[in-house]
Amino acid sequence: MSGSKRLDCSLVLIDLSGFTHPIYQASYSDPALESVVRAMQDFFAQAAVAASQIPGIAIVNHTGDGFIAVATGQTPTRAAVRFVVLIQNIFKDRTNPRLRNVPFRQRVQLRVGLHHGAVIRVEVPEFVGGAPVYLGDALNVLARVVNSQTA
Repeated sequence: MSGSKRLDCSLVLIDLSGFTHPIYQASYSDPALESVVRAMQDFFAQAAVAASQIPGIAIVNHTGDGFIAVATGQTPTRAAVRFVVLIQNIFKDRTNPRLRNVPFRQRVQLRVGLHHGAVIRVEVPEFVGGAPVYLGDALNVLARVVNSQTA
C-alpha cells in the first residue's frame, strides 16, 4: 500500500468525562462557561507540550473532549505510561483546581485508556490537512476499554 506503514505501538486515549454537560447547561453569556472552556483549552495546550517532551509520542486524533496519542519507537509502552503520568498531573494540578469553583453539578473526571497493538498509518494528503490516519483493531479495543469505564 502506497503511503501506508504498519506500526507496533502503544495507544493512549484521554477522555475528560463530564466536560460537555456544563457546556450545555450554561448560556453563552455565562462566565462559568468561559471558565470551563478556558480550562479545557489549557488542558489541551498542556497535553501538547507534554507530548512534545517525550520522544515517540504524537497526538493523532482529537475526540471532542479528549484525544488519542500514539507512542512508537524502541519502548513505546514506557513512553505511553510516561505520557499518561504527565497528563494525570496536568489534570490534577492545573485543570481540576480551575473547575472546582465552577457552579455546575457534574464533576469532570479524567478517563485513561492504554493499549498496545498494531495499527496502519495511512498518509491521506487530502484529509485533515494531510495528517496521517491510523487504522486497526487496536484503536477499537482502546475505545472499548475507555467506554467500559464508569464515569
